[in-house]
Amino acid sequence: MNKKYITTSLIVVITILLVTVASLLLYIYSVSEEKGIYSSELSFEEDLSQVMNDDLYNHADNIEINEQATLTEEEISDLLYMREEEKLAHDVYTALYSEWGLNIFSNISNSEQKHTDSIATLIEAYNLDDPYMQAAGEFSNSDLQELYDQLVETGSESIIDALKVGALIEDLDIVDLENAMNRTDNQSIISVYENLQRGSRNHIRSFTSMLERYGETYSPEYLDYEEYISIITSGHETGNGNGGNGNGGNH
Repeated sequence: MNKKYITTSLIVVITILLVTVASLLLYIYSVSEEKGIYSSELSFEEDLSQVMNDDLYNHADNIEINEQATLTEEEISDLLYMREEEKLAHDVYTALYSEWGLNIFSNISNSEQKHTDSIATLIEAYNLDDPYMQAAGEFSNSDLQELYDQLVETGSESIIDALKVGALIEDLDIVDLENAMNRTDNQSIISVYENLQRGSRNHIRSFTSMLERYGETYSPEYLDYEEYISIITSGHETGNGNGGNGNGGNH
């Protein structure tokens, strides 16, 4: 066997090995990117999950609550429902962060925890029975339990589906909070709801912006289309925690 043949054989073997290694690395990268591993390394700003500092505290702490006020049955029902709906958002985002590793879910879930804590403060002030269940993904309200299971299942199919689930949750939350505000004249409750709604508008902006990075869009299922477009095309809102809507408020 001559040296030329051996050299040629070695070159062929090395080339095959290099191609194999390159293909393997490309596969690992594509799988990792799909699972969100590289996305989780993005900065807070790049991840388009900016949760302003004013949305990371209990919104009921900075308002004066008239604990002697008598609540209507609708007001009580809405408070109990919103307590669990905000928990649903937190728990779904926590589950989807575990699935995909996208910072947007981790960051916004922190905000949602403050949202449900804000409702809890009102529930305690008015001496109501709190429906909150400590275990993640468990709810007293059977409709919310079913919705949670459905949303986690859908969001686990792909990153795009997960982001659309996030947008849908905020879409629903904005409308439910608006309806709840229309059923009360209690200023303490309205103040908290307004702040939560402002946070939800910011969140849906973040989810739709992230979807745009993937070349995808979200179609609203609860908001009127014109109102939805008005929200996502306006700037990030800030507030003082006392019911102010900041920029782009709708209520």
